[in-house]
Amino acid sequence: MILDLKGVFECEGFRQDFSYEMNIGEYEVQPGEFPFKEPVKISGFVRNKSGVVRLHVETESDYHTQCDRCCKPICEHIVLPFDNVLVRELSGDGGSEDIIAVKDERLDIDELAYSNIILSLPMKHLCNEFCKGICPTCGKNLNEGDCGCEAN
Repeated sequence: MILDLKGVFECEGFRQDFSYEMNIGEYEVQPGEFPFKEPVKISGFVRNKSGVVRLHVETESDYHTQCDRCCKPICEHIVLPFDNVLVRELSGDGGSEDIIAVKDERLDIDELAYSNIILSLPMKHLCNEFCKGICPTCGKNLNEGDCGCEAN
């Protein structure tokens, strides 16, 4: 979704709300693994308050994967809010990563949301924090009971 921000930049006190769904089902985290089966819900607003233009976005999605210890299928619900200050152009050394220069007063929310979602994904996914995993000898899921192998 492309937001036209001309009115926001020019009118102090102006607020522009948005809400839509974005499909990122083609995102492949590992060969053959596409964890975003449903569209990502995106909502937020851009507001000019005292001449400072702020962007607030909240993304909400389900992430389908498997436990990294026992390989049980899991679905994690991810809610990710992020905020940025929008400027027409950067001056000096470029400032902070929270400041975004908006060329032609138009902002691609899809690109920004996609980047924030992918960069915030956890490195490890567990079915629960006490997951025992699988036996390296026989392959039994140790959450279902002891396997009797000497290694355990």
